[in-house]
Formats: sequence, C-alpha cells, structure tokens
Amino acid sequence: MSDAPVVRIGDDDSGRRLDRVLRKAFPAVPVGRIYRAVRSGEVRLNGHRVPGSHRVASGDELRIPPAFSGEQSLTAERPPSADIPIEQRDRIVFANHDIVVVNKLAGELTHGEQSLETLVRRWAPAPSGISFRIGPAHRLDRNTSGLIVFGITRSGAEEAAAFFAAGSVVKRYVALLGGRIETSAVWDEPLERDGSSMVTRVGTHPRASDAGVALTRVDPLAVIDTQTLAIVTIETGRTHQIRAHAAHHGHALCADVKYGGTGSGVPARMANGKPFRRYLLHAASLTLRRPSEILGFDHVWAPPPADSLRAIEARFGRRVLDSLIETVASHR
Repeated sequence: MSDAPVVRIGDDDSGRRLDRVLRKAFPAVPVGRIYRAVRSGEVRLNGHRVPGSHRVASGDELRIPPAFSGEQSLTAERPPSADIPIEQRDRIVFANHDIVVVNKLAGELTHGEQSLETLVRRWAPAPSGISFRIGPAHRLDRNTSGLIVFGITRSGAEEAAAFFAAGSVVKRYVALLGGRIETSAVWDEPLERDGSSMVTRVGTHPRASDAGVALTRVDPLAVIDTQTLAIVTIETGRTHQIRAHAAHHGHALCADVKYGGTGSGVPARMANGKPFRRYLLHAASLTLRRPSEILGFDHVWAPPPADSLRAIEARFGRRVLDSLIETVASHR
C-alpha cells in the first residue's frame, strides 16, 4: 500500500473515534466497506493498525485505501484566501473563529445545491480536518428571511447546536399576520408534524406521542384594517412553529397559502418572472440566555429585506418602521 493516500488529522477531527471520522469524511463509502478496511489494516494510523473505536488526535497521520480518496475530496473545501464577494459581505452579521451568523434571503434554501450553506462553505476558512463539514446549527423555511448561525469549526457547531437544543437562544421574528391582534398573546399549544402533507398542526393533547412543546409570544406593533405587524418571540424551534400557531389562532401569515393565509404579503417574483405575493416572516434577532466564549455574542440582529421594509412603510408608515427597527435592535 505504498501508494495509499496519507492525510493528517486536524483539530476538528481530534478526539473523535476513527470509525466516525471515516464515516463523516467518506459518506459515499458503504459503512461495511469502511469497517472491513479498518479490520484488515488497509486503514492505518501513524503506521499502525488500530480499532475503529480508537480516538484520533490532531497531527496523526491517517493512511486510507486509494479507492476512498476518490469518494471524497481530501483537500480544503475552499482556499482560505478566497474573498467574500463585495455584494455579499453585508450579509455576514457576526463572525469569529468558530461561527458565522448570516442574514438569509427570502426564497433562498438553507441546505442543498446553490443554497446558503454552499455560499458559507466558500466564504469560511477551510476546516481543520477531514471529518467536519461546515453547516447551519438550525434552519429557516425557504421563504423566511433572517439570521442563521453556522458552525465553521467543530467546537462552534457543537456549541451552537447545544444552545439551540437547550432553549438558550431567544429568537425574535418580524411577522405580518392576518386579522387584528390588539394586545400581546402567548400561544402554547403542542405541535405535531404531518410528514405526508409536510404541514404542522396543533396536537390534540400535550402528551401526544408525536407532539412537541411550543411557546410563541406575539407582541403587536401596529394594526391596520385586517393586518397586524408584530414581533413574534419563540424559545422552542418546532418546524413551522409560528406559521402553525398563527393559523390555529385565526391569524395565518398574510399570503401564507399553505396555512390558509390570505391578503397581500410582500411583492415578489418567481424564477420564471411571474409576480406573486410571499408572506413576511423575518428572523430578526438572536439573544443568548447565558454567555458563551465560543459563540462570542450576546445579541445579534438584522433588519428585514429591503422589499419587506418598503412594504411595511407603505402600509404602516415611517414611524412604525422606525419603531420596528429600534425594537429588534434592542436586547429586550
């Protein structure tokens, strides 16, 4: 195996089991093939045969079968010197060694080809290791705009995921809701996800096997006719939580057809150029409930997209728009 590729274990691989590093680095290689390669000695660490349970360390030299290297590039995902395009730089709201907070566009996918994820992978420094892949710690629906946290190191990804899972991140959204909401309200019905229709609905019982606790607070900023501009705060992160709760209470997002919303949302265009109206839901701020040296921020925010700002000003006036910006920019 003198011609077998040798790669160096990086900081983002360190401490992981060898079999997990290989499975993460070479997702196209069948799991059985990976374990056979480890058992047979085709895979060696620092020249020695080791079990799959062995914990690797930064600087270790990993020898792999030649066929593995054809399944996954072992080079950096992008050159560290690659520059962020000028027109994209203002989308980065916060960045440090471990994470980057990006302002997602309405209509932009979080995952997949030509998504925000692929853009961030081109912007961020190359990962230190072969098993870690830059990715989002949470997600937003395609037509929802706003802040998403990406882990660009393993430490950053794990810390961000832990904070979101523990409810240690308060998320505030700007929403245009149907109907009149005159006073603040809290919606706390458990939610169930229908996998066949891809729709979330209120569960029939708080302890239903597939129902999840969800807490949504609605604070109206302005009401005109049958539309309410509101700040919506969530501490949980159920799929379509705001859209499902709003629809259940008779206040579906304006133009959110999937959840029964009517009325005008934000003017937009489809890929074929045809006009349509999209709902206005913007993840405006993220606030940590406790400090984190790895995440490095306590509060970040971003205003809604320009088309949403124009729609808000046209319907509710400049004073309401200024109040909205002041509210999402503040910690409380």
